Amino acid sequence: MTGRLVAKREPVAIDPNRVDSRAAMGLPARLLERLPADLFAIHRELLAADPVTLVRLVADPAEPLARRLVAGQVLALVGDPRIEVFDPAIVRIPAATIGVGLADEDVDQVVADWHGVGVVRAWIEKECPRHNRDIAAFGMARYPVTNQEYREFLADTGFETLPTGWQFGRYPEHLANHPVWTVSAEAADEYAGWLSSSGRNGCTFATSATTGRRTKSSSRPSTTNSGRRCMKNRSSSSRTCSRATARCRNWLYS
Repeated sequence: MTGRLVAKREPVAIDPNRVDSRAAMGLPARLLERLPADLFAIHRELLAADPVTLVRLVADPAEPLARRLVAGQVLALVGDPRIEVFDPAIVRIPAATIGVGLADEDVDQVVADWHGVGVVRAWIEKECPRHNRDIAAFGMARYPVTNQEYREFLADTGFETLPTGWQFGRYPEHLANHPVWTVSAEAADEYAGWLSSSGRNGCTFATSATTGRRTKSSSRPSTTNSGRRCMKNRSSSSRTCSRATARCRNWLYS
């Protein structure tokens, strides 16, 4: 013991919206290998596996992560049977009264907890006050909209605004079963309207990129923005989602 006092060093706050994506995730600018470069060679046998086997591997938490990643990537290339463009899996959410928002007295603690990643106090204050909301029953898509599903929409409608995340406007075949991102709220509405107008599943899909906004796919405003079929929008600091209500004549709404 020297008796010397050492000042506690406060973490440096980094605003994730003012740095590149790697810095925002706390990653260095240099190459950082997370998986072996010969990952697919290691699991070469999966390249010949049938889709049913691949789906089983992806869904099994007991399987090694690297093996599940390879199985999912192969599924993207050969066709993922879990993707049903016109009949997406829907989860029924019952009506309920829920607590939303943040209590005013908790703002200081939340800001302090997230100081190191550049959280701005105003972002947290807008979540106040804590209050209850009555949410009507609705259906929520189990999975995010994939690149494959969005490609079907573009091919069928000729919609001219492509996701900016598709490099050079080219459809990423190797990411067919990954969530589509960099899609605007307006494009998400168009997708939901197209899916509803297909009439193949008895459902009306409505987006809720803006709370309470009337969407093009429904004659009524959305009742909630708590369940959303996400299409990430990285052209801004926020995330635009479109996974909202699915009004289904056959089981959810009369």
